[in-house]
Order: sequence, then structure tokens, then C-alpha cells
Amino acid sequence: MEEECEGNNCCGGSCSENGSCNENSCGDNKALMMMGLVKQAKIDLIYEKVKKKLDSVNGKKYDKVAELLVEAITELKKDKQTTEKKRQELKEKFEEIFKEN
Repeated sequence: MEEECEGNNCCGGSCSENGSCNENSCGDNKALMMMGLVKQAKIDLIYEKVKKKLDSVNGKKYDKVAELLVEAITELKKDKQTTEKKRQELKEKFEEIFKEN
């Protein structure tokens, strides 16, 4: 059974002269789209697993980094005159955290 062309377009495929879709054009494109979804799901799963692994290995260090960032942003908003001093302190604290092994 052939599918009807919609505006000279067959699911991204081509239309035949009689106005119907060429064989398998829609099915092929749907299959490719599904394969793309599978690839994206695989990437998303790996991403989540990497996040969990990083958290289990370096979670405490990253908690310190997050805490420093929140503190710094809060302080910077309070007193803009000390911005450069706070940036330097933040840099030094980051260096200290990342030197830890």
C-alpha cells in the first residue's frame, strides 16, 4: 500500500508521477528518526552515568566549589566595591581545592 504525497513531499522522500510516495520512503525516514532517538537516549544515559560517577568520586570537592560560587555571587551582589578582592579570594580558594588529591 502506497502512501499519498503531501504537498510534493513523502516523509522527506520523493513522490512518484502518480502522486503516491515511492516504496518505503516513509518507513525508512521513520526508522532513521527512531535510530536518532536511540542514539540520543544512549548519549543521555552515558551523560547521567558520568555525572553520578563524578559525584561519587569528586562530590565533596564539587560541593565545595558550588558553595564557593554561591558565596561569591552573594557577596558580589552585596558590595560591588570589593569585587576584585572577592575574585582574587575565589581564585585562590579554587586553586587550593584543586591542589587537593
